[in-house]
Amino acid sequence: RRNIEPVRMTVRAGTTLMEERTTVGAQTVEMINAYNRRMAELETPRDRQMKQAGDAALMLIVLVVCVGWMQATQPGAYSKARRKWLLVMLGLLTLAFESLYHYLSVALNWIPPWVVPFAIPITLTTMLAALMLSPSAALSIGLWSSLSAALIFDRNFELLLLGMGGSVLAVVLLRNVRKRSQVMRAGLAVGLLKGLMALALAAMYQHLPSTFLMQVAAGVTSGLMAALLALLLLPLLEWLFQHTTDITLLELTDMSHPLLQRLAMEAP
Repeated sequence: RRNIEPVRMTVRAGTTLMEERTTVGAQTVEMINAYNRRMAELETPRDRQMKQAGDAALMLIVLVVCVGWMQATQPGAYSKARRKWLLVMLGLLTLAFESLYHYLSVALNWIPPWVVPFAIPITLTTMLAALMLSPSAALSIGLWSSLSAALIFDRNFELLLLGMGGSVLAVVLLRNVRKRSQVMRAGLAVGLLKGLMALALAAMYQHLPSTFLMQVAAGVTSGLMAALLALLLLPLLEWLFQHTTDITLLELTDMSHPLLQRLAMEAP
């Protein structure tokens, strides 16, 4: 492989890179990626700064809307400092996951662009907020997650729709959680919702079966991964912010616990 020179080709201005209803091969994808890289190189520093400023302003507006809506629906939402820091932590965790997937997709090309909206576990922080705070807080986090992800991925409407739909479904299914298995079922439901979205897009744009199956598999996997990560992070967040969820309280009432058995025998 080292002995083979890389193949280079020149694509002149005005050349059609891809026509409608044509099979997209590896060469076509490489040409489109090269075109996008060249367009980014031609941008002036001022153009980049203006785009970044616009995105930052939109994210600030979304943040203000989320904060105001939660204050209106839950007046005591910011009464405790620990609750405010928890909301900040969930917001930063959302941006971290979205930036990671953006790097994996754009910089490393590990995730195809048509799979990215389905592969991101965008409902992770919504599930954590639903388990630790309240439905209104979870919906606010879900709105922030969806809009910030859409902006990070170049205003991706599919990602916005998937994030908001998955967040609403997760909040509805996690209102009265009594077992950890309910969280996994909520993750599976979110994954199936992404599968339905993939089916709708396949019908609209006549996707190939392989593309549709990849989107469905990524959607179900990301939904289950969001639920699993929520269960793994939940004890850590409970310890950090001195917060006890309903799941932990129900586990503490398990009569098979040695301390409760001893109390039942000796306390009378």
